[in-house]
Amino acid sequence: MSNHIRYERDGDFMPSFSLKLDRPGADQDIKGAVVRPDKSTFFAGGDLNGFLATPLGQAQEPLGSIEAVNAQLRRIEKLGKPVVALSAQAVR
Repeated sequence: MSNHIRYERDGDFMPSFSLKLDRPGADQDIKGAVVRPDKSTFFAGGDLNGFLATPLGQAQEPLGSIEAVNAQLRRIEKLGKPVVALSAQAVR
C-alpha cells in the first residue's frame, strides 16, 4: 500500500479533494496528512475582486463555491488527525 495519496487536477477540485479526505478519515493506519502543491505556489484564497463584481442577483454561484471550500476545511478540522499544509518554498 502506498503511504501517500496523489491528487492530479483533472477538472473540478472540490469533488476530487473530498474523495481524498475519505481515506485518511477511514484508515486507522494513517496517522496524519500533509497537503502540498506540485507547483511553486499554494492556493491562498479566492478572487475577492471577482466575488465583489458579481451582480446581486447572481450571488448564489460564488457563494456556493465558498461554501464548498468551507465544507472541506471543516472536514479537515473534524478529521481527528493532524493535517499540515506544506508549501514548495518551505522545502527549498
